[in-house]
Parts: sequence; C-alpha cells; structure tokens
Amino acid sequence: MHTTLLDTGPIIAWLRARDPDHRPSAGAIADRARRGRLATIWEVVGEAYTVMRRRADARSALRVLDWANTVDRLPVEPSDRDRCQELLRRHPDLRLSYVDALLLAVAERLPARELLTLDAELSAVRLRSGLLVTVL
Repeated sequence: MHTTLLDTGPIIAWLRARDPDHRPSAGAIADRARRGRLATIWEVVGEAYTVMRRRADARSALRVLDWANTVDRLPVEPSDRDRCQELLRRHPDLRLSYVDALLLAVAERLPARELLTLDAELSAVRLRSGLLVTVL
C-alpha cells in the first residue's frame, strides 16, 4: 500500500482556504488519499495546531485535531529520536526543525513512499531509504 506522510505545511494549507498553498496542498492530499494511506506523527499535529492557533483562532486550531482523527498517526520510537539528532547534526546548514528531522527519521524507518511538504529544505536531506520528498 502506498503510504504518504504529511508535513505541517500542507496540513495547514489544506485547512485554510485562504492560504496561498491551499489549492496545491488540497489537490495533492486528495490525490494521495485516493492512492493509499495518509499518515503523520503527533508532533506534526501539535505543530500544525500551534501554528493555526497563532495565525487564526482556537476554532481553526481545533480543526487540526479533528483532521488528525482521519489519518494514521505513526508511533515515534527512541531510535527515531536518535536518528533525528543525527540528521540535525549532519545538516546544520539547513533550516530543519526538530519536527522536520523527526518526521524524516520516521519516514526512513517505515515503508513510506512519499513525504508531502512545503519546505524545500527537506528535499536536501539524503536518507537511507528511497523516500520521495514532494515539495508543493
């Protein structure tokens, strides 16, 4: 089964119709949902909630939690946190957040085929897996 991981940016853009990245994010998410399963990690959900709370309001932020119940939330293992640290140390020149690196570590460990993001920095990270990083 085709598993697509979602980063924070496309989630926020999909939930905010006025977001400049709404149309490409909504289209890509709908397309990937038709082809297989959508997944993310709770840390991405938390980051999306916080961004929506700051940019909009509490009601908008709560939509993130409602949305999170519609996708698979993958477990983060201690080895993912170790790998996250390795990725951050290996790429100090990139503007990777901890959540970005953690999501990449989980993607590397699991059989995910693709990661949807708005962050071009993620595509510069070389992983041990053949993950396709699609920047919308």
